Amino acid sequence: MTDVVVTATTPDGSRHQEVLGEWLRAEDALRGRVRNSMQPQTQESMGALSDGIIVAIGSGGILTALVTSLVNWLTRDKSTASEVNRPIITVTLPDGMVIRIDSQGALNPSEVAAAVESIDRRAEE
Repeated sequence: MTDVVVTATTPDGSRHQEVLGEWLRAEDALRGRVRNSMQPQTQESMGALSDGIIVAIGSGGILTALVTSLVNWLTRDKSTASEVNRPIITVTLPDGMVIRIDSQGALNPSEVAAAVESIDRRAEE
């Protein structure tokens, strides 16, 4: 299994990890594969903050399901967030490859294809 890190941030710096994590845990294809990554407490923080969401990916097919779920989460009821403050999602693979999904749910298909290929190559090793 390969772990990827998912983060959801907004231009004002607010984070949406908890809500997004709940959404992903409810997805059939991702059940049992999603957990929170915790950042250690520092003097500047008032407690531990979620640093990201870790998703165990065993194949490119699971990565595709994850990306589809993320786009669906971004494009759900948009009345809950202002246009300016909608989250942007980043999926980071262990090799540093990144998939970015903008606040409208748009993404670069070549990023996804390259990431799926990378995940599948790791699964074969």
